Amino acid sequence: MKHALLILLVVLFPIMGCEKADDKPKPSIPATPVKATAEAPAPTIAESEVEVVFDAWLNAQNSGDFDAYMALYGPKFKGTKRVGPKTTSFNREGWKADRGRMFQKEMKVSSGDIDIAVSAGSAVIRFQQTWESGRYKDTGPKQLILTKSEDGKLLITGEEMLKSTVLSASKSTGGFDPNELALVHGGQYIILTDKVEDSWMKGNVQTDELADAARGVEFPNLPVEFRQWKGQNVMVFDAAGEAVCKQKVMGLRVIARVTPHFATMQEWYKDGKPRKNEKEIAQEAFDLAGWSVVLVGKLDAKCKDGVYARTLAFQPQKVGIKTLPKKAADAFNELPGVQRIQKEYEASGHDGLWWEGEERLSAKTFEHAGKTYAAISAAAGPGCGEFYGEFWAILDMTEGAKLLTDGEDPGPLFAPLTVVDADTDGQPEFVSAHQIARNVNGTWRVVTDLTPPNLDCGC
Repeated sequence: MKHALLILLVVLFPIMGCEKADDKPKPSIPATPVKATAEAPAPTIAESEVEVVFDAWLNAQNSGDFDAYMALYGPKFKGTKRVGPKTTSFNREGWKADRGRMFQKEMKVSSGDIDIAVSAGSAVIRFQQTWESGRYKDTGPKQLILTKSEDGKLLITGEEMLKSTVLSASKSTGGFDPNELALVHGGQYIILTDKVEDSWMKGNVQTDELADAARGVEFPNLPVEFRQWKGQNVMVFDAAGEAVCKQKVMGLRVIARVTPHFATMQEWYKDGKPRKNEKEIAQEAFDLAGWSVVLVGKLDAKCKDGVYARTLAFQPQKVGIKTLPKKAADAFNELPGVQRIQKEYEASGHDGLWWEGEERLSAKTFEHAGKTYAAISAAAGPGCGEFYGEFWAILDMTEGAKLLTDGEDPGPLFAPLTVVDADTDGQPEFVSAHQIARNVNGTWRVVTDLTPPNLDCGC
């Protein structure tokens, strides 16, 4: 699939290391095609090259050949490991030590639903991995990021298990209906689904004001539940539950959002100027976006501060947003998952609470429908071989501090912006810019996660 791009300001530099120069490219693709400069960018990596590395990667693990396995990894590398609720980030040396222990036992690694996206500077392999050793077995989506070294060798420079489900303790989550609540993107798009079929799209990839790359839709091929959105009137709400604007869905399109690897940005831009024309950059960005492809409805005007949209049949639900009380912070510190991270933090030579004072901390109280909820989301530490921890929780503070989320395994990091009873069942849904959490068998979990992928180097 090819889709839209959400390019952030990414710096350029002359070699493919993680140290980046000060020259920055423009944050969006120019409005008119620009001819490539005399210094042409490198050719696109061949998909066959990527397949060779991927096959070698699988074979090395299944045969227990650790030296062959590590030979596939570049010197500048970031790996993210997830085992159930625990997330750990490594540089190459940390990854080597961790994987070395893993290779001491026989393992079986298999893959499915393989998707390869290539560009001039990098390639991304996305697949469903199943890993088992002894009595342990888990599965989940994984991605490998590959770039070429100075001598032209294709190496793995990023690896991330996006989600780990322990098969002996898997949990059902369910989805969410956009007719009840649709997330707003860029103030003018409402996201309808991330389950996009190739047959729904038509035409070439184009640049887009809000997502930088998009494709049109083959309207007759869309399921009727999505076709009916065209011409629909919706109300857009802010975090306080206030109706900030009434809009009409003027049309549908497919977009994708991604932060590319800096090596790819290096091939796209030089000294802040494009090295390719806009169509080539948009097409490559659309390919790299992969799983972030979404079908959206475009509103007739941009709506400032919009978080979610609903049809006009729904009434506003006001939300009071306040600071976090000490009682909620104390309850958060007592959670088993938080205490586990605290022990790791202290073992790495740190003092104090691992999450307090962090820039990546979201802590607030929501007052909604006569109840009070506290939400805490924290991520701390650089990872890449050093300490890293992340955890989130929601508590019902109406009477005491009742935990609504899983105290050991809450799932992917989630920082809600607001709360709304979208399906009118008396149980609130919590909403962030890209995620929705709801009650699943008595425990609140993220059931919709449309967070754009970040392929850049973190170490």
